[in-house]
Amino acid sequence: MVLAYNSDFFGLLVSSYRRTVGAEPAFFEPGQQPSAPWLDERARHCVLAHNTDPDPRFIYANKAAQACFEYDWDEITSLPCRLSAEPVDREERSHAPLGRGAIAAICPRRRG
Repeated sequence: MVLAYNSDFFGLLVSSYRRTVGAEPAFFEPGQQPSAPWLDERARHCVLAHNTDPDPRFIYANKAAQACFEYDWDEITSLPCRLSAEPVDREERSHAPLGRGAIAAICPRRRG
């Protein structure tokens, strides 16, 4: 299933962010009508999500995240999350607590 345009996945991503962070998603932009296509193609923030496997891998990365990290969809969605950290940070990353369901990560760099 392609998650980039999936409205159910978009809802899960938003609700997961709200539950985990306790606020509206930082990737919502004033004056925009957030939707799955908007988040994938036009959002200025980098947004990634991973699954909850024992060795989690990314299952979603919008176009801003793909450009920021210089991976295309196939490359980033096959990448175990632990390999996204610099080698010196991988041990710490491997012990980070994981949430339940899709978790959004916001890249500090913004496009545009």
